[in-house]
Amino acid sequence: MSVAIVLIVLGVLVIATRAPLIFAPARTIELYRTLITGHPKAFGAILILTGLAIVIALAGETGTAAAVLTFIGWWLVVFSLLPLLVPSAMVRFMTLILSLISAPAVARSIGVLAVVIGALIAYYGFTLL
Repeated sequence: MSVAIVLIVLGVLVIATRAPLIFAPARTIELYRTLITGHPKAFGAILILTGLAIVIALAGETGTAAAVLTFIGWWLVVFSLLPLLVPSAMVRFMTLILSLISAPAVARSIGVLAVVIGALIAYYGFTLL
């Protein structure tokens, strides 16, 4: 049951954070750039908390979906240590990534793809209920 809930929440979170790329790509990328460059340690802390929430919610669960989600949660925790340990390098890396996707057509394509993936993740969660 908790695997289904985590999948639904994760799918909705992906949709909510990437859907603005479809409708306002330039403003959304600028918002991402502002959040990441202005507060890299807060960005890392939020991702660490998200990863830990996934890992804790799935503690004791078995199955392939639980194992994959637990791996994703631990990956988020480890990856999110970078903004805390080396914030300047992380800001440079994320600025580079955001500049690569700053073209409106590319950003919209990534937004559509992410929304579809988020919907599939949420749908799979609903099928497990």
